[in-house]
Amino acid sequence: SMEQARDIFSGKIDNWKQVGGPDRRINLYGRDEASATREVFVGKVLGKDVQPASRSTLVASNGAAKTAIARDKGAIGYLGMGYVDPSIKAVSINGVAPTQEHAKSGAYPVVRGLYFNTKGEPKPLAQTFYQYLQAPDGQAIIRKHGYIPFF
Repeated sequence: SMEQARDIFSGKIDNWKQVGGPDRRINLYGRDEASATREVFVGKVLGKDVQPASRSTLVASNGAAKTAIARDKGAIGYLGMGYVDPSIKAVSINGVAPTQEHAKSGAYPVVRGLYFNTKGEPKPLAQTFYQYLQAPDGQAIIRKHGYIPFF
């Protein structure tokens, strides 16, 4: 549940046994304060009044988070949906699985949008790229990498 996630990442829950798992310490993996992934996760899961546990191991990137989590049987962390693969297990929150469909509909509560912006009218190369992203081939590439096209 969202409450369990909040309690785990704040350090209130520190053993998997407390949430129905094996008697094993929970090893937290997080990102540094400059990370947008961290900003979204902390804002949506912990909220303004709860701080992340100080015992979290900070990693430099989503890829590093995935690698660390995959290697540690007691691990839990957060990373972008595009980095989830069979080496790790994505966690449901409040009974909602973190699928592309649930993220797009808003049913999964921990998501963020990524946007392309230009200052004024885009230059021809940027316009061509933007059009490519909207075309079927571009949409397929976005989906292939675990992201959700909204065009």
